[in-house]
Amino acid sequence: MRVRFTLGRIDAVRFVIDTQSSNPAAWLVTPSGDVLGAGSKRLIHSSVEGEQVFWVRHPEVGRWSVVLRSSAGPEAVTVSVQPIDIPVDPIAVLHLRNQGGGTFSLTSEGSHDPDGVVTRYEWSFGDNQYGAGSTASHTYPAPGSYAVALIVTDDTGRKGFAFSNASVGP
Repeated sequence: MRVRFTLGRIDAVRFVIDTQSSNPAAWLVTPSGDVLGAGSKRLIHSSVEGEQVFWVRHPEVGRWSVVLRSSAGPEAVTVSVQPIDIPVDPIAVLHLRNQGGGTFSLTSEGSHDPDGVVTRYEWSFGDNQYGAGSTASHTYPAPGSYAVALIVTDDTGRKGFAFSNASVGP
């Protein structure tokens, strides 16, 4: 028996296959033709009393197949496909440029959120001073080494971090 369905872009999917058989052989066929079954490194599989459960992370977009073989012959099969959205932290990228005289320009160019949008940029300049926005400029009051941090927040409240050092010479 073969059941077909189409997946769009999602982070993970849970397939639940209900059969009359106590333990039919079941496997998944990806759109590119890979066969995923028990023991496959790309999925988690469990089988309990007629229910086959597959978890696949980052499944391919396209037409999938569920294939079942049972010694009981033809049987009624229900396949439930449940997309799962796995939130991903945003990625913070901090660029620090010494402008001279203790002044640094900072940018967050390259910061992004793989599953949404970055909604907030916060800077810690390492001298008890703070800023906000995708870019910043800061002048340090004295020579020294300062730990600079960028914190980006996405539309779900998840945070990403990047760090650098600002060295101000005497």
